[in-house]
Amino acid sequence: MDEAFEDFCHRTDLPDFSFIGIHGIWSWISDSNRAVLVDFVRRKLRVGGVLYISYTTQTSWAAMVPLRDLLNEHAQANAQIAGRLKRLKEMGRNYLAHE
Repeated sequence: MDEAFEDFCHRTDLPDFSFIGIHGIWSWISDSNRAVLVDFVRRKLRVGGVLYISYTTQTSWAAMVPLRDLLNEHAQANAQIAGRLKRLKEMGRNYLAHE
């Protein structure tokens, strides 16, 4: 279901939560949406509950960027790669690990 933060946070059918996770949104939403989420957490997070705000940042992935770019370039330059990747997905993990 796709709802605006305000619509979701003001639903009357939601229970109180022991855990609330907010992944990858806090920095790009408006101040008014942040206020909606803070109000929601204040009202719906149980005493002693956990609020988890997280992001997938490039810091841990930065070392993989050159490999990702190389593979992407290769895939774009080689018209046969899409079919090969499809066949690889159908092979067993043990076989692929061996190869």
